[in-house]
Amino acid sequence: MIYIEKVINDRPSGERSEYPYNIPAIRNLYEFRFRKSVTFVTGENGAGKSTLIEAIAINAGFNPEGGSIHMNYSTYDTHSSLYNDIRLVRSARRNRDGYFLRAESFYNIASETDRISNRYQLEKTMAGACTSGPTEKVFWHWSRTG
Repeated sequence: MIYIEKVINDRPSGERSEYPYNIPAIRNLYEFRFRKSVTFVTGENGAGKSTLIEAIAINAGFNPEGGSIHMNYSTYDTHSSLYNDIRLVRSARRNRDGYFLRAESFYNIASETDRISNRYQLEKTMAGACTSGPTEKVFWHWSRTG
């Protein structure tokens, strides 16, 4: 299934002189069509592959650092501004979930997943330890908002 039919670069060609718009693959990109369910993006180092994929992922609702649509965290703002100037044309089919895997930041994703998992385990343990009364309510409120 194809969820994104094409990517359109809305940045006017006269305004593509600075990074990331001056990367040849981005500077000359006006429209990119996805014709198959799996697309391989290949090229030399510095060709703009990661920059384009990252911009598509951000426009599709993913965290720039990677992960699922539901992962919302930030360690460093390192993504380019390209996502502001591209537009996704989606098919009639809608994906229910997805995952943006970035080799550069996979460690951060794994760390955040561990943190969430450990917090859930702590909540479960502490909720069991607080059997009744105001303490349980205070902890439960803190664990849901803190």
